[in-house]
Amino acid sequence: MKRSQPWLVLTVLACLVFFPSACKHRDRTSQAELDTPRHHVIAGSVFLQSEKYDSALREFQRARELDPAFAPAYIGLGILASLDQNCPSGLALMQQAESLAHNDDERVQVLIGFIRVYSGCREKLDANWLSLVEKTYRQARQIDSQNAALWYYTGAAYKSVSDLDRAKEFFDDVRDYSNDPFLNKKAKEALAHIKEIVEAKPATEAGKKIVLKPFITRAEFSYLLIQEGKAAFLASGRTAALPADVKGHPYLEEIGLAIAMGVPGMEVDEKGAFRPEDKVTRCQYAGVMAAMLKKGLGESRRLSPETVETSPFSDMTDNEDCLESMMIALQNGMLESMDRRAKTIGPQQPISGVDALLGIRAFARQVNKSGS
Repeated sequence: MKRSQPWLVLTVLACLVFFPSACKHRDRTSQAELDTPRHHVIAGSVFLQSEKYDSALREFQRARELDPAFAPAYIGLGILASLDQNCPSGLALMQQAESLAHNDDERVQVLIGFIRVYSGCREKLDANWLSLVEKTYRQARQIDSQNAALWYYTGAAYKSVSDLDRAKEFFDDVRDYSNDPFLNKKAKEALAHIKEIVEAKPATEAGKKIVLKPFITRAEFSYLLIQEGKAAFLASGRTAALPADVKGHPYLEEIGLAIAMGVPGMEVDEKGAFRPEDKVTRCQYAGVMAAMLKKGLGESRRLSPETVETSPFSDMTDNEDCLESMMIALQNGMLESMDRRAKTIGPQQPISGVDALLGIRAFARQVNKSGS
């Protein structure tokens, strides 16, 4: 028996998820041809799903070259433009796709594409972008009320504005009624993320936005520590000189208090810069949280482990500088393993917004417990 080809399976799945109309062969000749609009849209869809955007762009562009009237090519190009924050181009491409759609299947895909472009460009569109999503959803639902991609991307739009109850309804539908493996997996991931956000309980508007992010900056970390975690008490009333690279920053006050806490990892560098837009790695995050915990607990409790001689993680060596901090953060509930089976902790991976806030909540519980 021949083994199945994983790439072929992925190709077919991506085709069915993103552009099902492109999967339908209109004639026998095109089945035998690789250089066809349909083939390139299918390949582009696989690359888009895998976040290989340059490759996806080449495929969609080639599809358009071969057939300038092929609507799915414009859908792919429009989505890519929105991901690149080229919103006028994204909307124009979707309008072209709309004018070229020749059946209900393509019309639904165009409407889903519009939802994705509106969501991707939400920071650059006016405040009514979510109303556009809702209107477009209603239009698409009239054509195909059981479309899992329509459910998923509408749910993603609600999640992006922290309307978690509505988002959950859509993701629940995908999980419970869709047989599509890709969308089913994405919906389950989104539901798990929503559960974590609810547990983290962001209390501020900025905090609600930060917890949605797959990575956070040093400035956003400062905000979470001070405004959500109420960690300014570690500064003991001290103030810090503000470095030039944070002047005018929206989180200027929080950065100043974070520096004044005097914990390693939140200080300015040797050039006197704070680097507010640098991403925070899990290693850096653990270093800050472990230092804060030591300072917050004072002499009331020894932290375990006091020394670490052997790394329990497959992706960390015994002599890495942040191994002890990672262990302290892990054992005090301020950090979770990335993969328990593989024993990975991801020291150089970025810390996500929700993971950071969950750890900050664990820090506050530990400090409050020691003071009670």
